[in-house]
Amino acid sequence: DIVHLLLAFIADHNKTLHQVGLAAFYVFLFKLTQETDLCVLTVSANRHRSELENLIGVFVNTLPHRLIVQPHTSFLALVETVQDSILNTLPHAHLPFQDIASNSTITHVQALFDVDDQPSNEIRLDPNTSFYPLESITTDPSCVAKFDLTCTLHHQYQPHLDEHAMMIAFNASTDLFDTETIEMMAS
Repeated sequence: DIVHLLLAFIADHNKTLHQVGLAAFYVFLFKLTQETDLCVLTVSANRHRSELENLIGVFVNTLPHRLIVQPHTSFLALVETVQDSILNTLPHAHLPFQDIASNSTITHVQALFDVDDQPSNEIRLDPNTSFYPLESITTDPSCVAKFDLTCTLHHQYQPHLDEHAMMIAFNASTDLFDTETIEMMAS
C-alpha cells in the first residue's frame, strides 16, 4: 500500500522517484542529525552532449546537492525545492566532483543517494511457476563502502502482476559507523 501511495504521489505531482526519494532522504538526515544545512551526493550519467549518448564507456559523475532544510515546510514544498536543485545542478554535471569539492566547504560526511530502477528479473517457466532472485542484506565487512553513507532506493516493477516493489538499503563506512548504528538507522 505504501508503494502504491508513493507512486500515486509521484504521478499526481509530476515528480520523479529520484526527486521524491532524495527529499525523503533529506528529511531522514534532518531528523537523524537535526542539521538544517545538508549536502547529499547523487550520481549523474554525465552524458550532457548528444554525441556522448551512444558511446560505450563510463561517464558517471558525482554531483553535490546542498539544501537548507526548512523544518516547518510541507513535504511537497521540500520535494519542489529538491526538484529545482536537481534541475539547476544538471547543466553543471560535467564538472569533476573533485574540482567542485576542492572549491567549496563540503567537509561533512559524504552521504550518497541513488535510485536503482530495475525491471523485474523474474524468470517465468509457465503461467503458474515463477522464480525470483534471492535478495539479501549483508553486513559483510568485505563489502567496501565507496562513500561514508549510501542510501539506495531499489524499485522493481513486475508488469505481468502489475506490482511494484521497493527496498531501501544502506551501505556505510565502518570507519564512521558501527553495525548497530546502521541497523538502528535502518529500522
